[in-house]
Amino acid sequence: MRFANGCILSIALTLAGCAGSAHVAVPHQGIRSLQLQPLFEDGNRDPINRSLLPDRPTLEFRLNAGSLGWSKDWNPIELQGAFAGYDTFTINLDAWVPVASARALPPTKSRALQGMRVSPADTRIARVYPSAYVPGSGRLSGRQLGKRSYLRNEDGTDMLLAFFDRPCRVDGAIDPETRASRIDFDIDIPAAGFYLLSLREESPHKYRLVTQEQLHKLEVPTSF
Repeated sequence: MRFANGCILSIALTLAGCAGSAHVAVPHQGIRSLQLQPLFEDGNRDPINRSLLPDRPTLEFRLNAGSLGWSKDWNPIELQGAFAGYDTFTINLDAWVPVASARALPPTKSRALQGMRVSPADTRIARVYPSAYVPGSGRLSGRQLGKRSYLRNEDGTDMLLAFFDRPCRVDGAIDPETRASRIDFDIDIPAAGFYLLSLREESPHKYRLVTQEQLHKLEVPTSF
């Protein structure tokens, strides 16, 4: 699955958040920690020569409340500061639960996503996304690295890390008349917490977003 599939995920899964639903406290489960390997690649997923990259590229993580995808209107919440360098590192998701639980929002279906169903409807969600940049120094501000950073399984499958505030079911499908590709949802969340979702290509222009069995190591590619 190539970079274009990540764009499909970004466009197709945008869910605008809405406030006003009461939070239901549920003991969290899901993923407690995750080991990540930074990668820097071109559009064909070939490695970028390290001599062309900064000495210590930096990754940070933010929370997109009320969404399972990208949105032009999102107001990201910083979850954790920088991890610098090329070495594998571990994120402690337990430490992110209080912020995610307090800031997650229920999704609202757009016209393009009217085939997607979330039950209970007031489930509060948020997506975690990484961002690579070069820190600034002195009066110079930092700059973003690459076109985008994302999560990926070692088998090449695009992954999504999301928070759910309660047990829920996400099913249905995006109306194929509104998008170039169809995406079916098959997500079962047993309890509040962070969960990995994988975008699986079933056939040309047809994908399925499913709950991924627990993994403890992923890649974090930054595409140029």
